[in-house]
Amino acid sequence: MGKRKSATGERKSQKGHMLDDMFSSFYTSLIRVAHDMVELDRFMHNFTEVCLDWKNKAMAVVREKEVALQCLQAATIKIKEMEEGEKKKDAEISCLKAELESAQGNYESAKAGLESAQVDLESAISDLDAVRAELGAVRLEVLSLRGEEEMTEWIIETQETHIRRKRREASRLRKEHDDYALKLKEERKKL
Repeated sequence: MGKRKSATGERKSQKGHMLDDMFSSFYTSLIRVAHDMVELDRFMHNFTEVCLDWKNKAMAVVREKEVALQCLQAATIKIKEMEEGEKKKDAEISCLKAELESAQGNYESAKAGLESAQVDLESAISDLDAVRAELGAVRLEVLSLRGEEEMTEWIIETQETHIRRKRREASRLRKEHDDYALKLKEERKKL
């Protein structure tokens, strides 16, 4: 019986010892788990801060991208407007070049017309001088031939008519000369 008691006591002692070992192991594991939970909580807190930080950075990048996109769209619109303006200016320049060429042609034509009118005017003045000389000669003849009065009057009238005609022609040529000179001045102003 003593053996039994000691075996039962030993068993109880072994069970107690096992229970102590189990509780000791459980508490140690529980402490480790609690420590791991604290570490995990700290890690999760840091991870959340990092994620929030990256989220804020990503949102800032998205905003910068949107601003850059808006700037790019505005620049694209501005480029299109400038290209359209450039096309309009090119067309305007082409028109102005054509007008300039036309004005230069008109200038050359007016200059040639003016030179021609100048030659005609000089010729008319020369003719007028010749007529005046002729008229002077006729008048001298008239004085010397008083007896031929009718003839003389007719010659004088003819010469005066001729002179009036030449004067009208000279006046017309002067007017043409003045018109060409005015046109030439206008063409020069345009250039």
